[in-house]
Amino acid sequence: MKTDKFCSVVIAGLGNPGQKYQYTRHNIGFLAVDHLAHSLKLQWLEKSKEQYACCETILQFNKDLFIKQLVEKQQQKLLNFASKMKELEEKQISLPKAMKGPDAITDEWIHKQIQTQIVYDKVHVHLVKPLSFMNLSGNPLRSYADKNLPFLIKHLNGKHTNHRLLVLVDDLSTYFGQMRLKYKGGHGGHNGLSSIENRINTEHYHRLKFGIAPAHLSNQGGFNISQISMTDYVLKNFDSAREMPHMNTLLDQSNFVIMEYLHKDFNTVANMANQIDVLAKK
Repeated sequence: MKTDKFCSVVIAGLGNPGQKYQYTRHNIGFLAVDHLAHSLKLQWLEKSKEQYACCETILQFNKDLFIKQLVEKQQQKLLNFASKMKELEEKQISLPKAMKGPDAITDEWIHKQIQTQIVYDKVHVHLVKPLSFMNLSGNPLRSYADKNLPFLIKHLNGKHTNHRLLVLVDDLSTYFGQMRLKYKGGHGGHNGLSSIENRINTEHYHRLKFGIAPAHLSNQGGFNISQISMTDYVLKNFDSAREMPHMNTLLDQSNFVIMEYLHKDFNTVANMANQIDVLAKK
């Protein structure tokens, strides 16, 4: 896999402005992008005329940390495999001829992992919060892109991957505690995504979707949206007993996914992100 030296990414968190909406389910995009900005020690700059808040930074791929974590993980795999082999030998169980253990840790192996997993060395990260209310999110996002990244919209429709858009948004078809990292696809009736697609004239962008369906109903026949008012549900605060105690863990996981997304192969990160469930029993 070719490693590109530099790329630009706009990360837009969707929500409604105002303190009364802060912890509503519809505002998980705001919560996630705020959490990311805080972890990166960035300060929001509010542009009231353009109706958005923004901040930006340049992130360099941390090769030393990547190698350290890579080696630790592989060492554990090798230890687990050796332990399993010893157990089979003690039980006098014949080993399958085709049985192959984890790769040995060599300089060549490390170099291959870097070439396979890392796509972008350096990333110019633009964080944006549209402040026009959810249904009009596309207007300020398009305004920001035209002013700061005039090539972004054009390149979303082509194979040029050095300009990317990631939208952080709530998802009523996924249970709380889970997330889905996707590329393309329709807006699914979400007014914020619909507004964005109308203004950028494409669905060719990435979205990190946070589940907001009540997870406690997953074992009770599921969640039937037709039985409630969708508007009322998404504009209510997260459940103080069932959901809010897990919010920091969820947002930490969101940060992890986004940081992986910035530098690594999309499909690899998506497969990892789509298995996250902060409510799953360990």
